[in-house]
Amino acid sequence: MAGGSIRRVATIGTGTIGASWTAVFLARGLTVSASDPAPGAETFLREFVAKAWPSLARLSPLPAEPPWTALSFHTQPEAAVAGAEFIQESAPEREELKRALLARLDAVLDPEIVIASSSSGLLMSRVQIDCRHPERCVVGHPFNPPHLVPLVEVVGGEKTGPEAIERALAFYTAIGKQPIHIRREVPGHVANRLQAALWRDGASLGLDGATSDLSPCRRGRRYRSLPRPIRRADGGLVGDLGQADADFRAARASRRGHCRRNCRTQYRRVGKPGATYSSSICWH
Repeated sequence: MAGGSIRRVATIGTGTIGASWTAVFLARGLTVSASDPAPGAETFLREFVAKAWPSLARLSPLPAEPPWTALSFHTQPEAAVAGAEFIQESAPEREELKRALLARLDAVLDPEIVIASSSSGLLMSRVQIDCRHPERCVVGHPFNPPHLVPLVEVVGGEKTGPEAIERALAFYTAIGKQPIHIRREVPGHVANRLQAALWRDGASLGLDGATSDLSPCRRGRRYRSLPRPIRRADGGLVGDLGQADADFRAARASRRGHCRRNCRTQYRRVGKPGATYSSSICWH
């Protein structure tokens, strides 16, 4: 199904990301069926859409109120995806949960319907493993908040078919997004890893005394303000903010970089003996 011909979408998981996606789809004139098992999920979704609507209206002409008649809510995901032409899954970022959920959705959908996961760091190759039609499963990773940030990373798994990638790219383009195809799976995808690399170097500058403003110990709020996927893509190097300085110094002391200057091309991951975190970034 061509991206521009899709008129009915299902959003599975309506926390902050799923609710933001719902607002996007409604603003583009699509019919949306949503599902989330959490208590109060429908109330949260409708309140989120109502609050996001004025911001969306400043981007393009919209009616004064969201088209509530185009939005339905279901407690069971199977009911939400009935008749849907594209699925945007935004359940909590836990591999076992997403793996089971995608298998449930896959079991009741026609094979040509794309299931796109909003996962910010999981590998689709692992999430799609229990699906009968894994070729339809892709990552469609938005940036927060999805109703304002146009970038979407589209990533396939080992068993994802090229048709699903093309359909997802076409759909996101048709609704005004700017999708990019990430051609190889990497934990954390691409943009989050670039942000994590920037933060790591900023923290290192603080530790080296170049500036105090970027020291993770003195400015811990800067680390807490990073989105979770950035911290996850950072390999879990900094866990307890109170140990940030010690962790970074230990990582630097045990690095195994090939560069003979102050380069962290490769270093041990603190707290996990024998494990390493590799980076393709070299400053020299």
